Parts: sequence; C-alpha cells; structure tokens
Amino acid sequence: MAADEKEERIKAKNLLEEFLYKKHRAIEDERKKVDDALSTVEEMIQKVQSDQVSTARELSEALKKLVIECSSSTIAGKQNDA
Repeated sequence: MAADEKEERIKAKNLLEEFLYKKHRAIEDERKKVDDALSTVEEMIQKVQSDQVSTARELSEALKKLVIECSSSTIAGKQNDA
C-alpha cells in the first residue's frame, strides 16, 4: 500500500468513526428522552384511570403539561393526537 493510500484510508476511517460515535450519542440522547416521556405517560395513565374528582379544567391543564413535556421526543413529535 502506498503512503497516499494509507493516508486516505486513515482519513476515511476517522470520518466514519466520528460519524458513528456522533450518531450513537444522538440515539442514546433520544432514547433517554423517549424513556422519560414513556414514564410520564404511564404515570399519567394510572392517575387518570384512578381519578374521580378532577375538574375538566384540571384535566385540560394536565393534558397541556403532558403535551409540552412529551414534545421533546421525536416519537411524541410525530403524533398529532393532542
């Protein structure tokens, strides 16, 4: 292998590794956001199912809070339910 070929290979490998590590970090960050959103949703489901006293206003406020909190994840961002 000529010196130029080795240098090009090293550059290509470094670019690929850099991309892979950045993508890995981004996916891990997104996973945390999704896990947090899922926990919040599950908690709210339990509260709503057992709630017999909240007013319509309180329930609407809970919905607004949940929409804002979940909007940081891409999964929630792709939904148009609320």
